Amino acid sequence: GYDTDYLSPVKASYDAIAKLVQSPMCIPKEKAYAVLVFSSVQNESNSKATVLCAKKICEEWKRDPYATMIYASLLRAQSGDPEGEEERNRQAKEIIDKYLEQHPESVAALFTSAYQEAFSEQISDATFAKAEKLVALHTESTSCYQLLGHLQFRRGDYIKASQSFQT
Repeated sequence: GYDTDYLSPVKASYDAIAKLVQSPMCIPKEKAYAVLVFSSVQNESNSKATVLCAKKICEEWKRDPYATMIYASLLRAQSGDPEGEEERNRQAKEIIDKYLEQHPESVAALFTSAYQEAFSEQISDATFAKAEKLVALHTESTSCYQLLGHLQFRRGDYIKASQSFQT
C-alpha cells in the first residue's frame, strides 16, 4: 500500500473547518471564508464551485479588499473552459479596476492588479504606475519591491530591477 501519513494534517484541517462552520460562535464573515477554503480544498481552488463561493463573499462584503481580490484571482484562474479564458481575464481586470476606482490606495488591489498584468506580453505604463504607487504606500514589503523589480526586468531596465530586488 501507499504511505498516507501525509493526509492526517489534511483530515485535521477538514475537521477544524467543519467545526468552525457549524459553531454558533462563528461570525458570518468567518463562516463564509471557512466555506471558501473548504470548497477550494474539496473542489480544487480553481473550480466553478469555488469561484461562485468567492463571488458570493465578494458581493456580501464589498468593502473587504481581499474578498474582491480573491474572487478576481479565482475567476481568472478558473479551469475547465479554455475558450472562456479571455473573457474571464477581462472580467477579473474589470472587477479589480472598479475596486481601485473606489479605493485607489488599496494595497491589496494595487498588488493584485499589477501582479495579474505582470505576465502580459506588454507591460503598460499604468501597470508600472500601480507598482510604483504600491511601493510608495507599502515601503516595508519585500513582495512589493519584488513585483516592481520583475516589471522593470521585463522592460529591460536591469539596473533599476537590481535595485528593487535588493531593497
